[in-house]
Amino acid sequence: MKESFIAVAYNIHAVPEDEEGKFFSSLGDHWGTGGAPSCFTPGGKYLGGEPEEASAAWKRLPPAERKPGRVDDLKSFDPQFPRRPAGSIVLKSYNRQLERDARGSLQRKDKYIPWSYAGKPVPEAAISNPEPGHAYLWLSKEKWVSLLPPQPRKGARVPAPRPVVDRLARHALGLTTYNRELPWAPGSLRSSDLTVTVEEVAAGSLKLRLEGSLALSQESFALEAYLLGYLDFDPRNQAFSRFDVVAVEKGMWDGRPSQAGQYHDGIAVVIELSRKGLASPTYDRILPGFYESQFKFKED
Repeated sequence: MKESFIAVAYNIHAVPEDEEGKFFSSLGDHWGTGGAPSCFTPGGKYLGGEPEEASAAWKRLPPAERKPGRVDDLKSFDPQFPRRPAGSIVLKSYNRQLERDARGSLQRKDKYIPWSYAGKPVPEAAISNPEPGHAYLWLSKEKWVSLLPPQPRKGARVPAPRPVVDRLARHALGLTTYNRELPWAPGSLRSSDLTVTVEEVAAGSLKLRLEGSLALSQESFALEAYLLGYLDFDPRNQAFSRFDVVAVEKGMWDGRPSQAGQYHDGIAVVIELSRKGLASPTYDRILPGFYESQFKFKED
């Protein structure tokens, strides 16, 4: 797949009304959902639903149809999509399931079974060695500046700003290995003891440690997580050079392990600075969290 194709994940629940959306709509009803693949030529010609089928169809095409197709540049930006605030930073989170080994230690789970199959023995639903799921989030300049002590001194420790914790928890702590995740609504952060500790102060560097636990709950579902992170800030350039956070979380349903608990023993999450390059500022449309957060909750 990686050798012969360029993999693209598209949010079919929020198709923009601009050049990008027009190209997607031109593909017809062939796009896959829920992780199911659909393969096309660069010009949008459907080749099949499986890589092997698509590869064979590609080889049968005449040379003219195998040339790069023309896709209109993105000239406009659909106003229903929020603009990323000026001065904000983009963080990317990765997540995957965990399981316990024979000694009871947590390890990466090498097979994934969607939670919708909970209670149903469907071995064919298992995905072997899945890549991690991911999501993005923004931190506005006001929020990331709040992480920086105004007069830092080594060893100083303060509570992590609640708006930052809320943002990290609700937009990054989810499971998207197989499919999209439902959002945590505003107000679902129940508790947090996360702190920010100054590790080092130098002329060209400020090193911070983010550490602690938090809890989220919404209707019948709850989540507990422990986080540890290291942040490096460059005072001269007024920018983070490092924003690495790891988290281990456990979900509960009605006070008991969630249905997916029979298939995994926790979720591991890694958060880092997104260094994704953009073709132009017009293409800066990396939405934070999951799509419902933008259209249901209207968050910045």
